Amino acid sequence: MVKAVREKLERKKAFKMIWNYVVITVFSLTYAVGISLFLDPNNLAPGGVSGVSIMLSRITPIPTGTWILLINIPILALGLWKFGMKFLISTIYCTIVSSAFTNMLSGFAPLTTDKLLAAAAGGTVMAVSMGMILKAGATTGGVDIIVKILRLRYRHLKTGNLYLIMDAVVV
Repeated sequence: MVKAVREKLERKKAFKMIWNYVVITVFSLTYAVGISLFLDPNNLAPGGVSGVSIMLSRITPIPTGTWILLINIPILALGLWKFGMKFLISTIYCTIVSSAFTNMLSGFAPLTTDKLLAAAAGGTVMAVSMGMILKAGATTGGVDIIVKILRLRYRHLKTGNLYLIMDAVVV
């Protein structure tokens, strides 16, 4: 009886983990759509690592998705040191997948050339995607990890304020 209950719980836990990775993959793709089909082709840089990556891709031959991955490597290493591998496995996966999707989609034409529409649509797509990725237990890396580390040291600062400050610096 106990063995059957334990097996059922293990199957449920495995299904939940697989489902979370499906969600992370799908929303990593939509996150990349926001960057590659709205913001990047219209020379719009959001906050965070994505914004820095878009700016760097303008002055180097390295594509935006590759910059996202390169910038995230030291941040992920710092997160690994502070939080351990269990926390970062899904974030590493998300970072790699979203970077790859960003590069793959960069060959497609932008969905709009209207800068205001591109900013609104790209920002919305990225925000919804990030929310779903966070809900699935991962992050897109970058500023998310930095904010989490800063919150360990400065507990009195609100998470939203830290995001706002970090993104404002980039923009």
